[in-house]
Amino acid sequence: MKKILLPLVFSVIIFFLAILVWYSPILFKNYSASTANNIETIARNFSLTNVYGAESKLNVVLATSLVKDQARPAGEANKLGTLLYGYIFKVFGAPQSQEGMVFYSVLILALTLVVFFISVVFLFDLMTAIIFSLIFIFFPSNWLLPTSFIGIYEIPLLFLSLFWLLFVLGVYNKNQGAQENIAEPKKIRDDWPYYLMLVFSGIFLALAGMAKDALLLFAPILFIFLLIKARYRLMVSIFLPFFVVISLLWLPSFIGGNNEYLLFFLPEKQGVAKQGSDFAFYAHLYPDPYTFYFDREEFDKEYNARLTSADLMGRIGNKKVAVNMGQESISLVGRLIVGTSLLIRYFGRLVSLEDMGGPLIFFILILGLVYLRRQKSSLFTIFSFWIVGFIFLLSYINLVIRNHFMDFGFI
Repeated sequence: MKKILLPLVFSVIIFFLAILVWYSPILFKNYSASTANNIETIARNFSLTNVYGAESKLNVVLATSLVKDQARPAGEANKLGTLLYGYIFKVFGAPQSQEGMVFYSVLILALTLVVFFISVVFLFDLMTAIIFSLIFIFFPSNWLLPTSFIGIYEIPLLFLSLFWLLFVLGVYNKNQGAQENIAEPKKIRDDWPYYLMLVFSGIFLALAGMAKDALLLFAPILFIFLLIKARYRLMVSIFLPFFVVISLLWLPSFIGGNNEYLLFFLPEKQGVAKQGSDFAFYAHLYPDPYTFYFDREEFDKEYNARLTSADLMGRIGNKKVAVNMGQESISLVGRLIVGTSLLIRYFGRLVSLEDMGGPLIFFILILGLVYLRRQKSSLFTIFSFWIVGFIFLLSYINLVIRNHFMDFGFI
């Protein structure tokens, strides 16, 4: 009884502590430093009109009263999270201020932390889970979530935490102290409840990717890892339901063109011009909708002139933006050059004060990984694959540089 009661009590304490800490900037300042983003606007419109959109055909943000008649379907890529927020607003009401939206975000993130807490208790012990939770709460990238990334990460991370908890429960045998090595098939239980947990873990992994496309990058990483380790039953248990969910609920919208990330795969100069997109997408290159629709040719000429006259790093940065916006193609050599520059910048962010808390925190985390390798080599291997593979795919495949450490911040 004590083994259940103590983790339950601390999970409640951690839940309310996380809410207090993450909401404290508003408590001290009496206002939110963040502003409403496209996801919040679309979710609010969906809750009131059942229309998934916020902008006109010329990307002008519409009043809610005009959305039903004039809005075009949004190309917002992370559709599931936005829709779920819409349903939350339908049930509990849309927040009347940005502070209310932050509170929604904080509640979901605190619940996510509790799920991670339970998985750490199962894998290690209560004290380790408490220390993990405190680090998670004060980790800079996580603290940014309810202030700078509202509506973007909280629901995907909740699904990711549920995936991880079910994965842990399905793979590791608590009766042997959670010491089993995932690379040794003979030590994995054959009982059907454990494989059922893995089936649901695959479903939640798919839901996490549908809510935040960047989290889909973990799927090929985990697939390759299990393939290398020859864990075929485990791989089928997770990825069969994963592919079923993705095929039924995500691929139709993606292939149909109603997803802005499809633009990454379109031929040169056919991307945003042919498919259309929300202003939030092409704002990476064009300053406003008027320029995009009515003055794009002149802007492209000036942009190309800046591209050729800039220094090396400037040319690489401009090339990255142009490729991601569908304005240019890129060769294999060009991708290696751009990707390597992004990879180097990621290494810099690993020791930055804003993202990681500074070099000292990074050094402590390295010591933690060394300790993990000695105590639980299988977890160390999974986490190493996760981090290295994620940064590699972001750098060389997606060609993006941003704060994606919240994607694996719980590690």
